Amino acid sequence: MIEMKIAGDETRDKLLAQMGVGEEDAQCFWAADREEPLGGAAFCVRGGQAVMLDLFTAPGLEGALGDGLIRGAWNYCSSHGVKIARFGERFPLEKLKKLEFFKDFGHEEIDIEKFFQTRKKCGQTR
Repeated sequence: MIEMKIAGDETRDKLLAQMGVGEEDAQCFWAADREEPLGGAAFCVRGGQAVMLDLFTAPGLEGALGDGLIRGAWNYCSSHGVKIARFGERFPLEKLKKLEFFKDFGHEEIDIEKFFQTRKKCGQTR
């Protein structure tokens, strides 16, 4: 069981434990333009579903969470019935596999499964 630090994490801990998800499963993609990474999201895939583990931004860029890729990924998950488990600070950035995306495709559908199958950037609009 993952150590709990924040009130309300019990449900998320149980979900991830049931799915057998651990830090080694976390994969990351960045919401970024070509020069400046803004932030990203950590996902893992279990049973054909992407599970969002965490959202994060570069220091001082918390406001970027509402823009581009991160918002698009979150919207994709919530609107397509993908289980979402947010886990702040449970999956440290240095442990995540960095996978590159570009902003802004908030108006496009995101093929999360294709992304994890190909390990290639997708959804690029610029």
